[in-house]
Amino acid sequence: MKPTIYLGLWMDHSSAHCMQINGLKLTKSSIHSEFTHQQRHASLQHGEKTMHNKEQQLTAKYFKEIGDEILKADRILLFGPTDAKQELWNTLKEDHHFDGKKIVAETCVNFTENQQIAFVKNYFELG
Repeated sequence: MKPTIYLGLWMDHSSAHCMQINGLKLTKSSIHSEFTHQQRHASLQHGEKTMHNKEQQLTAKYFKEIGDEILKADRILLFGPTDAKQELWNTLKEDHHFDGKKIVAETCVNFTENQQIAFVKNYFELG
């Protein structure tokens, strides 16, 4: 039987900090949205509709990258201070690739990296 792969994902609209736990091994990585303040300002110069379309495109790309990480895990914890995790979860629910994945979303405050790791380990009861 293969070991359970746990994924803790602290996220907001600009970045996601991934903490994958496989057995005793912890692997950390980050994913960043390309829709930055500068991108927002540049696209807004061409109109609000253009800015909104660009935001949707880049958010979809950001969520796709996060989804690729989620597909590697069995149990997933999405957490963070904004509603980005809920937006991602709603997107994932519409995609049948994620059927059967155990995904939970929790709201929390900004954590340091060590606090994020402790939160994930505590949530999954991994010591």
